[in-house]
Amino acid sequence: MAAGLRVRTQGWWSLVKEGEREYEIPYLIQEFNGFRLQESTTPSRDDRILGNIFDGIQRPLKTIAKRSGDVYIPRGVSVPALDKDILWEFQPKKLGEGDLVTSGDLYATVFENSLVEHHIALPPDAMGKITYVAPPGQYSLKDTVLELEFQGVKKKFTMLQTWPVRTPRPVASKLAADTPLLTGQ
Repeated sequence: MAAGLRVRTQGWWSLVKEGEREYEIPYLIQEFNGFRLQESTTPSRDDRILGNIFDGIQRPLKTIAKRSGDVYIPRGVSVPALDKDILWEFQPKKLGEGDLVTSGDLYATVFENSLVEHHIALPPDAMGKITYVAPPGQYSLKDTVLELEFQGVKKKFTMLQTWPVRTPRPVASKLAADTPLLTGQ
């Protein structure tokens, strides 16, 4: 499995191959003059891929073709994989104002289509008392769907989450594999 990430503001794309190491090595697949080590990168993963055509690093090819007017991908093109203006069907869980939630708690379901649904969990660095939950309806990725208060500080959440590459996602424990994964390769 590999994750795509955007490096700096030039729009370079990199492919991070996940291995058995404690660190990840980005492989730049576009020009990399001026790239510096230790620069912060944040991938934005999304799950709305049905109905779209992407290249190997999750760039939407139809959108790139419309914007560039060409069948070839121009150098340094910057097109988000997920359109932030598209409306999604949002269904909150049975939570209300005043309820306490912590990292990993599921607070909503988003329907991509009639077959695919995505559950939205609170990010690992979040907890608090709910002060606002959006009612069921259609929302874009820019809209606030949840607001929490913790120690007097309010924090707003949308349906899109990003996570810095160098920050590991916290887990309670890692499970050992029962059987090997056979891929046929």
